Amino acid sequence: MTNVMRNILKALMFGCLLLSLAASFSLAQEEMDYSWGTVVEISGQRLVLDEYDYETETNVQVTYEIDSNVEFENIESLEDVQQGNEVEVGFVEHEGQRIVLSLYLEKDVPPVEDEE
Repeated sequence: MTNVMRNILKALMFGCLLLSLAASFSLAQEEMDYSWGTVVEISGQRLVLDEYDYETETNVQVTYEIDSNVEFENIESLEDVQQGNEVEVGFVEHEGQRIVLSLYLEKDVPPVEDEE
């Protein structure tokens, strides 16, 4: 690989890094909303909560994507979150998705058992 190609590759990698940082920064600049509910599903970076919708007066399932830089409160990692736990999420809406920036696990409440 020539020096010119190396310099081009370095510049591209630096550009990608800057774009990634800019995307994270822009999410942090959006106004955060908060919601809470019972964990129905958690897999990878996806979280589904059973929440009460005050407009329809019914429970609804809401899907969130978890930001890679999420702030944890009352837990160490996503591995501490289980189906049935009560959680509060701080999130922003970005391009039609709800992105979780903070996640708080309510530890005083035991997990809700499925009634099957």
